Amino acid sequence: MTQHGSHSETKPPISSSTDYQLPPELAPNGTAELIDAICERMIPPTPRWPAASEIRLGAAIERHLRETEWVALTTALGQLCSKHNFTLLDDTEQDALISAFETEQPGSFGLLRQVLYLGYYAQPQVVSVFRDLGFDVNDSPQPNGYSMAPFDNRRVPIGGPGGWIPTREVVRVSALEGSK
Repeated sequence: MTQHGSHSETKPPISSSTDYQLPPELAPNGTAELIDAICERMIPPTPRWPAASEIRLGAAIERHLRETEWVALTTALGQLCSKHNFTLLDDTEQDALISAFETEQPGSFGLLRQVLYLGYYAQPQVVSVFRDLGFDVNDSPQPNGYSMAPFDNRRVPIGGPGGWIPTREVVRVSALEGSK
């Protein structure tokens, strides 16, 4: 690292997400597998849509979250699993635990839901399903952008684009009110 204030300052390396794992009694098979199990209750697999465990969503989330995001996620997972080992519960008990967590810890549940949804729907196998269904999903919208209908030139404003006032000509609104 360089001295504070230097123009070539570098960021410290991000710690491995494996530094922040849940205790074995809460996630005996590892945090990634716990994430997969929770996701499969929130986004149930179907013949068309892959299971989180099939696409190794938990491992992908572990690899891609920044340290602070990972700590927040594992904190939420710890809250969810504080009383029960999630993976040992049956489907009905897992659903009830997630529902109670949503009611009792809405902020932590919201974080968990956002990470799972964004992570799941960004996976190449899931994006492929969207494409197979006819959706225009572009992994990286730049430089090609998304498909759009042609622009209707009849809807162009007549006055042209907005305007610009040089700074020295800007007048306070209160000064304008006094001139009326």
